[in-house]
Amino acid sequence: MKHSLVRPILITAFLFAASITNSFALSPWITLQGGHYLTKRPNDGDSFHVSVEGHEYIFRLYFVDAPEISPEFRDRVEEQAKYFGVTVDEVLEVGDLAKQFTREKLTEPFLVRTCWEDAGGRSRMQRFYAFVQRERAIWASSWLRMDWLGVIQPRPSRRA
Repeated sequence: MKHSLVRPILITAFLFAASITNSFALSPWITLQGGHYLTKRPNDGDSFHVSVEGHEYIFRLYFVDAPEISPEFRDRVEEQAKYFGVTVDEVLEVGDLAKQFTREKLTEPFLVRTCWEDAGGRSRMQRFYAFVQRERAIWASSWLRMDWLGVIQPRPSRRA
C-alpha cells in the first residue's frame, strides 16, 4: 500500500469506528468538559483516573490496548510478549512508555466523551469506556501527527 494512502485510510477507519459506536450505545453519549488526569499508580497507557468537576472516574480508551505496566498480570504480559515476539521485560518497558505518553498528552484540561459503557477491570471503582479529546484534535489524530504509529506510517527516508 502506498504511503500516501495510509493516513487517509486510518483516519477513515477511526471515524467509521466512532460513528458505528454511536449506533450500539446503550446509553446516550455525554461530553464531560474540563477533565484532569489524576496521577495514580494503576494508570497505564489505555486506562487512567480522571477528575471532572470534583468527581473521580476511571476511563478506558476505546480502540486502544497498551502493553501492561506490571508483572502482576503475568498471564497478560506473557500473552503480549508472545504476540509481539518480544521479552516480558520489553513489554513492561513499552507499557511504561505508553503510560508516560498518556500522562504527557493529558497535562492540559480535556474533554471526555462516554456513554458509561462498563469497561470491566480489577479496580473496586467502576471503569468506563471513553474517547478523549484535547483542544481541537481527537487523540488518535495526535498519534498520527506524532508518528506514534510509526510502524504503520513510516517516516519518509532522508535524501542525501
